[in-house]
Order: sequence, then structure tokens, then C-alpha cells
Amino acid sequence: MNILMLSLDPNILRPDSNAGKRMFEYAGLVDTLSIVLFSAGGAKQERGNLAIYPTSRNKIISFFKGLWIGYRIVRKEKYDLITIQDPFVLSFAAFPLAFLFRLPVQVQVHSTFFSPYWKESLKNTLYQLLARVFMPQATCIRAVSERIKRDLLNGLNVSESKVTVLPIFTDTAGIAHRTPSFDLRKKYVQFDFLVLIVSRLVKQKNIALAIDAMKELTQKHPRIGLVIVGEGPDRAELEHHVTRHTLRDNVIFEGWTDDVVSYYRGADVFLLTSNYEGWAMTIIEAMASGTAVVMTDVGCAGEVVRNGENGVVIPIGDQAALTAAIERLYLNPTERTRLSEAGRQTALALEPQTQEAYLARYRKGWEQCVLRHKGNV
Repeated sequence: MNILMLSLDPNILRPDSNAGKRMFEYAGLVDTLSIVLFSAGGAKQERGNLAIYPTSRNKIISFFKGLWIGYRIVRKEKYDLITIQDPFVLSFAAFPLAFLFRLPVQVQVHSTFFSPYWKESLKNTLYQLLARVFMPQATCIRAVSERIKRDLLNGLNVSESKVTVLPIFTDTAGIAHRTPSFDLRKKYVQFDFLVLIVSRLVKQKNIALAIDAMKELTQKHPRIGLVIVGEGPDRAELEHHVTRHTLRDNVIFEGWTDDVVSYYRGADVFLLTSNYEGWAMTIIEAMASGTAVVMTDVGCAGEVVRNGENGVVIPIGDQAALTAAIERLYLNPTERTRLSEAGRQTALALEPQTQEAYLARYRKGWEQCVLRHKGNV
């Protein structure tokens, strides 16, 4: 089986990155995996049966160059499937190629773009319109959560048989047994309760909600601390928000790190305050680490995190509910321990439990898409 992938992730050019490693693993599932990269320039890279074709950093040039490269690749050798991980811009390249060469298209959806909170920008509004045009034309769709699948079925004219669910793989067993490299509590001895966020600092994540909750919490419990691990375009604005609330002694910006497990292990509570998510892998990582989680009703909430059973789920944007949840866990360590233990067991029981099982399901998705195109499914 030969697969053509269209991608926007420049990290796949780095063999040591998570994205680069994933692509090499996917290539091991097929005879050939060719990736046209629409977001970076440079020379072609080859790693065994994996070939990566960068285009250009210029968006207009990259589109036309990527379309031409894709055309030459498929014309030269028989391919079985085109797969895209962006259902918006890349559709303009994938569907013309599929039409010319009579190939199936698999669209992978990692975000719930039919959430009412999705339209936070003009770009996202336009993306939703593009999805309405292109998604019904896909041969098959892979969603990373049941929530996304429901949104697609309710928001688009597609049959349920076309949509499969395969969450993002997380090595929960490896995380659960990993030894932390440092003690977060010793690093921040001024706090008697540590709240953690691991996130890109962007509008979607609504980290300002957590800062607003901290303002109220620290008035009654001054030794509660919030540690934010991550980077993004909103960092300066969020730091200014902390300063306005006079919280610089209680809210710490750590920047990004590859050692997030040490942070999970040292925290009392992990927060996710997003307005929308496709899956929320950090929640799974935190649960596998044995950290109690509080999250908004997005992504894997309901599917993995069940309110009061193995975590706390609050309404999106509800500061009062967030403040109350954190305070309840602060004042009730027994409840916190119960949720953290239940969350850890849930994370360790998630399917697929091994990388091999995940990759087998990933390949099966490609095979089923090809069979569907041939009319055998």
C-alpha cells in the first residue's frame, strides 16, 4: 500500500521530534509513505520508505508547488490513498488530485470546529465554511474523539459509517512508571497547593479563566500557586493579566519543557480551561501521572473524564465553577486522592494500550478507506 500524505506540520522534518518519529512509524505500516509538506522549504528528505517533500514558507508558493509535487508523485507511481491532517486549506490540493487520479481521500479531524466557541476569529469562521464544502466529499473521516464524531454527524451531511474514532495515542504505562527528574514541591516551597497547566498560550485555551479563579482563591488561601508550562503568542498578554490581578507571587510562567511528567507528578491538580478541544492529550497524561484533573466540558470530557467519578468537569467559561472545584479539592485531600487514583486507573485502561496496537488500528483505517472507495465496505 502506497500513501500520499499532505501536511502542514514542519516538525516532521526533524527526525528527533515527536512528529518526525510518528511519520517514521506510519511509514513502517506501508510500502511507501510520501509526505508533501506545505509549510516549509528545503531539500527532499528520505528515511527508508518515507519521503518528505518540503515546498516553501510562502503560503501561495507552497500551495502551487505542493500541488505540482503531489501531481508528479501520483503520476509516477500508483498510490492507494491520499490522507490529510488539515480538513481546510489542504483540501484544495487533496481533492483535485483525488479527482484526477480516482483516489480515495481520508480526512483526519483533530478539532471540534462545530463548537460554538470555534468561531473566535474570521479565519476559523472561514475554515468552518470550507469544512462544510469539503468534508462530505471525503471517502472516510478519522476523528480523534466521540465528541468530534457527534459534531460531524450533526453538522455535516455525512453517513455515520464514513466516520471512525481513533484517539491520539498516549503511552500511559510509560508515563505512569516514569521517575520524575525533580521535585516540583521543593522547587516551589512557598506553595502548599500546586495547580498546573500545560498548554500552548493561545486564545482557545482560555488560560485567563484560571488566572481569574486564582485571584479569588488566593484572597482566602494565599499559599495556592499556579504553574503554567508552555509558550505561545498570548504569553505577554497573560503575564499582564497576572500583573493586573497582583498575582505575580502566585502565578509562575515556566515556558516549555520536554519533561512535563515531573510537573504532573508534583502538582496537586491539573487544569484544562479550553473553550474547545479535539481530545486534550494533556488530560490523559496528567491522569496517567496520578494527578487529579479539573477540565471544561470539551474534548475527552464525558468520554474519558466523568464528573465526580475520576475528575471534575465544569461548564466552559464558568469561573465560579472552576474556583469552587479547585477550592473543594484544596480543602478535601481525601477527595483529591480518590479522583487521582480513579483517573490513573482510567488512563491505564484506555485502548489502544500499546504503540503496536495503535499502529495496527491506524493502518486498518487506511485499509478500510481504500476498500470503501472500491465499494467493498
